[in-house]
Amino acid sequence: MDAAGGRVTVEEATPTSRGGKPAVLALLSDLMDGSGLGRAGFAALLALAVSAWAVFRLLPDAWLAAWSGERGASFIGPLLSPLLGSAGANLLAYAGLSALLLVVDAGLSIAWMLLMTALATRTHERMLSALLAAPTRFFDSTPSGRVVNRFSIDLGEVDSTLGSAGILFLRGALEISLSIVFCLLLVPSTVLVFPPVVALFLLLNRVNLPLSRAQRKYGSVQTGKALSLVKEGAAGAETVAAHGRGAWFERLLRERLAAHNAVELARMATRTWYGVRAETLPALMLAAVAALAFLSRSGGGASVAAVAGLALVYAQSVGSGFGRIMWSWNQSEIAFVGYERCKEYAGLEREAPPTRAPVLSHETPWPTEGRVEFREATLRYAGDLPLVLKGVSFEVPGGAHAGLVGRTGCGKSTALQALLRFVELESGSILVDGVDVAAIPLERLRRAIAFIPQDPVLFPGTLRSNLDPLGRRDEAALVAALDRAGLSRLANREGLESEVQGAGENLSRGERQLACLARAFLLEARIILLDEATASVDVATDTAIQRVVERECRGLTVLTVAHRLGTLKAATRVVELAAGRVVAVRDRGCAGKLAPA
Repeated sequence: MDAAGGRVTVEEATPTSRGGKPAVLALLSDLMDGSGLGRAGFAALLALAVSAWAVFRLLPDAWLAAWSGERGASFIGPLLSPLLGSAGANLLAYAGLSALLLVVDAGLSIAWMLLMTALATRTHERMLSALLAAPTRFFDSTPSGRVVNRFSIDLGEVDSTLGSAGILFLRGALEISLSIVFCLLLVPSTVLVFPPVVALFLLLNRVNLPLSRAQRKYGSVQTGKALSLVKEGAAGAETVAAHGRGAWFERLLRERLAAHNAVELARMATRTWYGVRAETLPALMLAAVAALAFLSRSGGGASVAAVAGLALVYAQSVGSGFGRIMWSWNQSEIAFVGYERCKEYAGLEREAPPTRAPVLSHETPWPTEGRVEFREATLRYAGDLPLVLKGVSFEVPGGAHAGLVGRTGCGKSTALQALLRFVELESGSILVDGVDVAAIPLERLRRAIAFIPQDPVLFPGTLRSNLDPLGRRDEAALVAALDRAGLSRLANREGLESEVQGAGENLSRGERQLACLARAFLLEARIILLDEATASVDVATDTAIQRVVERECRGLTVLTVAHRLGTLKAATRVVELAAGRVVAVRDRGCAGKLAPA
C-alpha cells in the first residue's frame, strides 16, 4: 500500500514458492504431502504404478516384434518366442495384452485425476478458510474481482490443466524412454539422431517457457482488473449515470479489456510460434531414422521392411512424444502459476489470535452484565497510516443505551470495529465485564456481541436461512424474533420460507434492517452495536426502528453510532469524539437532557 500516494489497493504480485523446482516435481511433492501415505509410501506406490504401466506398455510391442521374427528387437523377445503359437492364438494374445494396457493406462489416469481432484479440493478449502479468516484490511485493499479471479480462473487451472498436463508429461516421458530403447535395439545408429533432437527441444523450451509463464502471470493480473471494474460498474451504475460519467467508465473498461486482449493475442502468437517448431523437429527426426534404418539393413539378409517399419513406428512415437511432453511441461509450468496464486491465498494472513493469556474457561458465562470500557485505546489501520483512535477512554454501564457522535472520520465506527477486534489495538485495552477482549477467542467474542451495520447484509435464499444460517433455532424462536423486530407480516411459516432475492432487493431497506435486528435477537447477545443502522432510511422508518430497539433491548447494552440526534432519544449516555479523541461524555438526566458525566 502506498499511503503517501493515497492508494488503498495494493498491486497484485505472486511470489514463487517452489524454490526453482520444476512444476511437475513441485506438484508431486505437494501430492506426497497430502496423500496421507507419507513421502516414502507415496513414492513407492507411484513407482509401482509407473513400473506396471511400463511393463504393460512394453509387452504388446515385444510380442509383436517376436511374432514378426525380430526376436532381438527387445530384451524380452527371446523369452516370448517359445510362447508363440498359431496366427490366431498370437493375434488373440496381442489383443489381450493391448486390452490389459488400456485397463492399466485408464487406471493410472483415473488414480492421477482423483489425486488432483483431492489436491484441488484441499486447496479450495484452505483458500476459503484463509479468506474468511483474513483481517478486514485485506478486503479494504483487495478488489473483489481479484478474489473472484483466484477462485475461478486460477483454481480452474488446478482443477483441469495442471492435472491433465502432469499425467501427460509422466506418461509421455515413460513412453519416449521405452520407444528410444526399442529404436536403439532395432537400429543402433539412431543414437546419432536423438541427442541433437533432445538438445534442440530443450533449447526451444528454454526460449518459450519463461515468456509463456510471464504472459500467464500478467494475463491473470489484467483479468482481475477487468473483472473488478465490471463488478464495481454494476454496483455503482446509478452513481456513474447520475454524474454523467458513462463515457469515462466505458473508456476505462475498453482500456482494461484491450490490455487483457493484448496479452491473450501475445499468448496465441507464442503458442503458434512454438507449435510450428515443435512439429518440424519430429518430422526431421523421422526422416533421419528412416534413412539410417535403410542404410543399416540394406546389405543384410534381414527384412528391411520389417525392421524399418518397427523403427519408424517407434521413431514416430518418440517424435510425437517429445512434442507432447514439451507441451505438457510448458502447460504444467504455466498452470502452476495459477496453483501458486491459489497457494498464496491459502496462506493469507489471518486475524490475530488472543493476544492476552486466557482468563475465562469455556464453561464460565460471559458477558453477564454487558459493561463496556475503553482504556486509552490507540489504533491505526496499518503501520504506515496515522492513528485513528488516540487514547480513547470511556465507559458504558451494563444495560445502558449509549450513543457515539462526532464528525465523519472522528473514529466512531472504528471504536466498534476495535471492540469486535476487526482491527487490533496498538496500545490500551477494551474490557467487557472487566475482561480484556484481547484475551477472548474471536469466535466467542463475536457470538457474544450482535453487530448491525449501516448496509444490511442478507444473502440469497429464504428468510429462514438468513435468520438462522446454521439451523440451530426452532420455528417458534424465529417467529418470535421477527415479531419482536416489528416484521409481523413475515412472522409465520410462509414468511420464513419466503425468498430473499440477491442481497434482499425484494425487501425495503427498513425491512432489511429489521431482519438484521431479528437475527441479532436470536443471538441473545448482551451487547448490540448499531453502526449508523438507520442512516440510509427515512425519518419515519428511523423512528420505527428506534422504537423497536428501545422496547426490545431493555436491559441490554446498546452502542449506537449516529448522525441524527433523533436516533439517540433512548440513549442514557452520549460519547462525543473528535479527531480520534473523546471530547465529552454526557449522561441524560431525569429531565431527559444531556449533562456532563
